[in-house]
Amino acid sequence: MSGQAFFDKIVKKERSLGRVVGLHIEVKEICEIDVFYKLLYISFSKNMKNRPEPRKKTMLETHYYFTPILDHLEEFDHNDWHLYPIVTLPAAKQLRDEEDLPKTISSLNACYDRLQKVSLDYLTVNLYGRKQGRLFLLLLQDFLEETTILDYTAQIRQQILQEIGVSTLNFLEYRSFAKKHLALILKDFRKNNFQTSPASLILTDKECLRVENCPHALLQQYLEQIEKTA
Repeated sequence: MSGQAFFDKIVKKERSLGRVVGLHIEVKEICEIDVFYKLLYISFSKNMKNRPEPRKKTMLETHYYFTPILDHLEEFDHNDWHLYPIVTLPAAKQLRDEEDLPKTISSLNACYDRLQKVSLDYLTVNLYGRKQGRLFLLLLQDFLEETTILDYTAQIRQQILQEIGVSTLNFLEYRSFAKKHLALILKDFRKNNFQTSPASLILTDKECLRVENCPHALLQQYLEQIEKTA
């Protein structure tokens, strides 16, 4: 079974269970988006010392745009995943409603503020390594499982950082870089005409698959099948 056929089979099952709505996948030429990532690297390198040279593209590379907490992440440990948090008012509103918070402007603003803080904290942690970044997000999901995003505090952040072995010594220094990164991510998200998260760009050496509204677990299954049949 080809990767596409396998994907279609899973999507059909997920849709029958009501877990996938409006899934969209599209193939683009890789050259259309390649320039952005080169520019992104150049922009970041000006703000970081001793950053390693960008590695050559692997056979399969996934750029995953997601809203923290709202778009659940499954456990995984692959370095060919690049995670990009997205913070928008519609996402903050959806998170507010899903967590049964008061449907008020103040609650909406509070959710937006926490999403932004979580995203900036993740991007800062990610500078210590993508493995640490993934662990930060997964542990944060566990911490907030029995509560709401409004309970995310500096104390919780510190506890998670201690668990994953990340020092806060340079945290404030890296924060300005994280803010620039977050702005570039949202710009790229809109440039690719994505409407909602999660959304993905899956790069191969010849093409780019553009996927929308595909949960992380489902996307992992699809990519694993592609790797097996490649």
